[in-house]
Amino acid sequence: MNALLYWLLRRMAANPATVVWERDLAERFPDSFLEAQQAGLVRRTPAAVEGDRYDRLTGPGLTIMSEGDGLVGTDEDDPDHVPVPLIELDLQRCRLDLDAFVS
Repeated sequence: MNALLYWLLRRMAANPATVVWERDLAERFPDSFLEAQQAGLVRRTPAAVEGDRYDRLTGPGLTIMSEGDGLVGTDEDDPDHVPVPLIELDLQRCRLDLDAFVS
């Protein structure tokens, strides 16, 4: 779990309001992420909604937009970009709970 906490703390040093995509943490630190969640160190924040940026570590920054009955990530600057369908898991964000971390 130390690598996960170190990674989150480094990001928070640059921006104390840092929130990260749950999917990024789950893919990058699968065992540590689950352990940190169970310990209450990593908590969910409100999910992303239409108009938010979808800036995952593994891909380009996209804007979340409605399409049909769902949401997609689209590159507003690239007319040839094919929108990426997003599921609920894609929209979950979380952050390090500093109060739990220091106790």
